[in-house]
Amino acid sequence: RSLKPQKPELKKAATAAAILQRSSSAFIKETPAPPPKNEPAPMDENGEKINRLDQMHKAHALKLAKLEQRRQQEEQDHKQRMREEALALRSKKITADTTLDPHEASARLYRDSKDLLRRRRAREYAKEEQERMLAEEAHTRRAMNRSYSDATLK
Repeated sequence: RSLKPQKPELKKAATAAAILQRSSSAFIKETPAPPPKNEPAPMDENGEKINRLDQMHKAHALKLAKLEQRRQQEEQDHKQRMREEALALRSKKITADTTLDPHEASARLYRDSKDLLRRRRAREYAKEEQERMLAEEAHTRRAMNRSYSDATLK
């Protein structure tokens, strides 16, 4: 029988694999298994088992209620901050007993901006009309001058 000489790289790989296999099997033997979970099912006040789906629905409803409460609190805080900022920036015309409502203020600003746009458009139309009238008068004058200077038209 003939034995072929093995290459040293193959020997190293084989010994490394054997070491790894021995160490992993030793690790598996040394690591204790987790204890089995034998927790009793949750019970309600009557001693009946609680359905997991019902538990999830109750938890979700509770979470939604908390989120709604937080949203309302943030909205109240925002309104309060807006009032405080408005009072800090108020002009001398506003008396101290005036209540400031952000919705009314935004509606007033919207109406004011629409009025400004309407007035600007009216000014632009008036200016365009005036320029058109001046252009027509200049055209008429030029036509009249040409007709008087042309001898055949007299």
